Amino acid sequence: MKKIVLLYLLVLLFTACSTRVNIVNRSSEKPVVLPDYTDVTIPCNIAPLNFSVQGLTDAALVIKGDVDSICLTTGDGNFDIPLEEWHQLLAAQKGHALQFTVCRSTENGWEGLQPFNVQVSNDSIDPYVVYRLLPPGYGLWNRMSLMQRNLENFQEEEIYANRYGRGNCVNCHSFAGGKADTWQVHVRHNYGGTFVVRQGKMQKLNVQGAKAKPVYPAWHPDGRFIAYSTNNTFFHIHTADVNRWEVMDDGSDVMVVDTENGEVLTAPQFTQKEKYETFPAFSPDGKWLYYCTAQAVDTLTRQFQDVRYSLCRILFDAQHRTFGTQVDTLYSAPQQGSSATMPRVSPDGKWLCFVRQPYGQFATCHLDATLQLINLENGEITSTQELGSWHSWSQNSRWMIFASKRDDQRYGRLYIVHVAPDGSTSKAFVLPQPEATHFYDMQLNTYSIPELVSGHVDMTPQQFQQSISK
Repeated sequence: MKKIVLLYLLVLLFTACSTRVNIVNRSSEKPVVLPDYTDVTIPCNIAPLNFSVQGLTDAALVIKGDVDSICLTTGDGNFDIPLEEWHQLLAAQKGHALQFTVCRSTENGWEGLQPFNVQVSNDSIDPYVVYRLLPPGYGLWNRMSLMQRNLENFQEEEIYANRYGRGNCVNCHSFAGGKADTWQVHVRHNYGGTFVVRQGKMQKLNVQGAKAKPVYPAWHPDGRFIAYSTNNTFFHIHTADVNRWEVMDDGSDVMVVDTENGEVLTAPQFTQKEKYETFPAFSPDGKWLYYCTAQAVDTLTRQFQDVRYSLCRILFDAQHRTFGTQVDTLYSAPQQGSSATMPRVSPDGKWLCFVRQPYGQFATCHLDATLQLINLENGEITSTQELGSWHSWSQNSRWMIFASKRDDQRYGRLYIVHVAPDGSTSKAFVLPQPEATHFYDMQLNTYSIPELVSGHVDMTPQQFQQSISK
């Protein structure tokens, strides 16, 4: 019996760890890993956390679960974790922590540095994220692309890129309830208009009577209505400010569009000349329309730091196509002394995440913008302490993905954070990439407007171009 048990353990050892790493000594030194994946919480279906170790070349890595392990060695300090072995380890370790031990080569053998843990959540994340890649600079809009990435591996594909068109610009994508076959996108310049995709078929939405082009879309849960704002935005570039540029808005209203006939639904609360209204968002039950509003100023280019947005909501009756008369204020800019923008409600209806910044409405420009959570049951506001802007909820309400320039203050990256049922958040981690060797150092594009999606978007750039040019 003892021989059988010993044989089983040997088989288990060599099956789990194809590369044998015997740690002969332990060090109190902590490894410096890039990206920083230490002590994070990850979805049980996420791609491998590939990373490099600063200051080491000949190194080893032991990823240890309760039963299985992965062992790797490297000659350049970079660890690329095998996909299949990684997912097997995650599946076995749901609800528990993985221990990562980085080792360095010595004359006597492998010396293990201080290990760090990665918690594997029972909660999965939507398998895909759709985002825009923006080139550096302020005038290269024709090189933007709309991408989709499989979060369970590293497959990245173009849905569309501006280079396919004749000087057109594609922006502001939005998915209905995270469905890959129901979404909308704006096309500017040539072939201009708002296009809605249903069951893989793209059609132009003829909005009836809108005063300006719609932007910042938000789907109603019934899939028929989309809320928009109409904004008169322009760039303002600073010569001496930590926030290098500003997107200013000197005229905006909110409206709801019936996608079946293009009819515009609005209310007096959304068309006040003395106020700006922007960034609409529906509640998951469709009964509330959230939006941001600020008092207008006389000269925006001089008074832009005085513009601060409050977060409000109003009842919406989809059946009767009407709005309520009372406006509730969830976040008061005059009282709080800062601005609230980009609200998104979790699919379970318990939490609203918004971006808080000192002033203004476009958080991408603000390096000090932070994500905040509102408990919709009691109205309490808590900070996640995460610097970020555009954000999207997973369909199980346990994850958010958001854009942030926290690394170098210039290029936006995508970060993922776990949100527990009580609203507490984990340490966020950057989107894993296939190569650990300075991927983000070499990536000069900015990731923007991440949208978590439940499946693959089945549309090629050629099909996209053909649909909008009809």
